[in-house]
Amino acid sequence: MSSSPSPPPVVATKKMSGCMLALIIVGGLGLLAVIGVVTMVVLVLRTPEGSAVVELMQTSVAAQKGPGADALRTYGCQSVGVLPVAALNEIAARADAGPVIADLATAMVSCFAPPADRSCDAMAAAYVTAQKPSGPIRFAIVDGEQDRCAGYYDESGRPMATPAEAPAGP
Repeated sequence: MSSSPSPPPVVATKKMSGCMLALIIVGGLGLLAVIGVVTMVVLVLRTPEGSAVVELMQTSVAAQKGPGADALRTYGCQSVGVLPVAALNEIAARADAGPVIADLATAMVSCFAPPADRSCDAMAAAYVTAQKPSGPIRFAIVDGEQDRCAGYYDESGRPMATPAEAPAGP
């Protein structure tokens, strides 16, 4: 009895399913898209305009903690923005956008959603008392998307004529 060697057992090979193949392809395309978007963002941020946008965002974040912001919060402002005009104009100059504010204000101060009984005159006076600005300010109380009131105030907190109403200088 001669026995012939038995054939080796057949090993079942696992085939990749069509769903897995599709998932790999879509994942690879998604990765390429993400790399492309990141590359474009980096290239845009390296332009003068892109870096100006980044600086403007950083300035806006810093404005919430700007000089005098805490004093305004104690008077009821839900949020505060203190933007130095010189800093905004420097950013605009680097981005070739021209001056942001071509008037006499040294800072733009905004108080967001204070109690209804607060006025621009009272809040600007409180800000000026706490901060002692080096020049006139533009102060606004903002409710929602609209200014409740806005105006220019001198270093002592007194209302001033707006630049359009002010007499021409010497």
